[in-house]
Amino acid sequence: MTKLERHTLADMGPDVARTATGDAADTTRWLDEAKSMVKQYAYHMKRAVDDDNLREALKNASLMLGELRTIALAPREYYELYIAASDELTYLKSFFGDKSRHGRSCMELYELVQHAGNILPRLYLLITVGATYVESEEGRARDVLMDLVEMTRGVQQPIHGLFLRAYLAQMSKALLPDKGSRYEGKGGSIDDAVEFLLQNFTEMNKLWVRMQHVGPASGRTRREGERQELRDLVGKNLLAIAQLDGVDLDLYRERVLPRILEQVVNCKDELAQPYLLDVLIQVFPDEYHLATFTEVFATLTMLRPSVRVGSILNALLGRLLTYAEETPKAKVEFEAANVFPKSFECCRAVIEAHDDVPAKEIIGMYAALMAFAKKLQITDAGTLDDILLALAESLESKVPIVDADAVKQLTVLLTDPLETCDVSKVLTLNSFPKVMELLEHTSKREIALGIVQTLVKNRSTLTSTAQVNVLYKFIDCVIRAPEEENAAIASGSFIEDKQTAARLAEEQTIVARVVHLFKAPGDDYEIQLQMLNQAYDILMAGGARRGGGVSWGPGGGK
Repeated sequence: MTKLERHTLADMGPDVARTATGDAADTTRWLDEAKSMVKQYAYHMKRAVDDDNLREALKNASLMLGELRTIALAPREYYELYIAASDELTYLKSFFGDKSRHGRSCMELYELVQHAGNILPRLYLLITVGATYVESEEGRARDVLMDLVEMTRGVQQPIHGLFLRAYLAQMSKALLPDKGSRYEGKGGSIDDAVEFLLQNFTEMNKLWVRMQHVGPASGRTRREGERQELRDLVGKNLLAIAQLDGVDLDLYRERVLPRILEQVVNCKDELAQPYLLDVLIQVFPDEYHLATFTEVFATLTMLRPSVRVGSILNALLGRLLTYAEETPKAKVEFEAANVFPKSFECCRAVIEAHDDVPAKEIIGMYAALMAFAKKLQITDAGTLDDILLALAESLESKVPIVDADAVKQLTVLLTDPLETCDVSKVLTLNSFPKVMELLEHTSKREIALGIVQTLVKNRSTLTSTAQVNVLYKFIDCVIRAPEEENAAIASGSFIEDKQTAARLAEEQTIVARVVHLFKAPGDDYEIQLQMLNQAYDILMAGGARRGGGVSWGPGGGK
């Protein structure tokens, strides 16, 4: 593709251009040609710089940057071209900074480069001169940077605009009037630095979101992949804000967070929303999240229905847990801020606001909440019961739960309390049977056996007939035969293969171990006998192939 073809294609507009580019196999050839032109123009630019010929240097720099006007390249290849061109600008920037060679003030240079014929090369040159303008302290950082962030609005082609603003962010990184920097004071304040970065972030996010709508519907999947490749260009703005020394908690809470969350909600984009919140959670300090978690929680209810909010909530709870583990005073702070009750309420509100949250994600959210409670040493039976009841209520419309990962998570949720709490507390929970009812028979059976095995492993004890009764209700699905099985046995039509028989025998062996957990207080034989009789009655009702088929002694009964 010739230079004329490349630039004509760029002028046609994105929809036509993408059609005109044709075979993707040509991309490598186009990239090689563009990089070759960049190298050629850069050579002439450097020769002009060495000769102190400002106008010739600007002319060739403009031609070199003109190669970035192409839209014949995918983002990955465009990035390669961008790096090739922007690296060459370092040589030109050094020349701009030496007034003795070109005889112009930075203000004059700033005005001169604005005469470049094409807007994209013009703005790259303007940013390069602008950096020198601030470094020389001829221009105030606040004024120059705000001028640049405003002027870059002139490029609205998404990929061009994203990389142009990425260059602006790169060149301005050391020029911000941050607290303690050489530009603070006369050059502006931390408020100006934050405002510049927030504006650049907002505009970059708009360009990034717009990429999804540029081109035919048939290319949506491809564009989504391209956007994934470019997302870090947007996220780096948030990292830059987090790295400013002057951004304290008050500034973060009052100015930074509201603007970020506003952009998250308003962009209404299912790719941008989770990504930006994830970056927000990862780059800012844990103590900032502790002070502002309610604002983030509120935002989760306003996201697009297709956004998987569970992973976002889990990430935030994870950061708060890290803070709780590493900070001795955290428990007091968490109690003062009502972190756990508000987190619990957020879980429920988020699920209510998003009808299509998958069962696996709902379970993951409540699992994270239970881990959070455990870390905060909130282990009372009432809280545990509330969590599991809320889980059961949230999953009512999604029964039966058959997803293998979801069942595995539920198993952990139901057996973990038996590891950490007194069995007498766990057996008072009304939620266990309700959660069990969410599952189909096979999964119920696996969880029931898991409960028994956990009790046996921990050598837990049952001390009353009430506890015996509750436990057997928990594991009723492995004690009582299904109705269809009893009917088949009664009619003589029941047929059982060896594998099923072996599995059932193994299950009943596990269930039989429960009686060894009975331990009457003070070795009271009367209570011990009552518990055994209670177990006998329950197991005998289980059917001929289960407890009812077991010999209980010489008389086969009590």
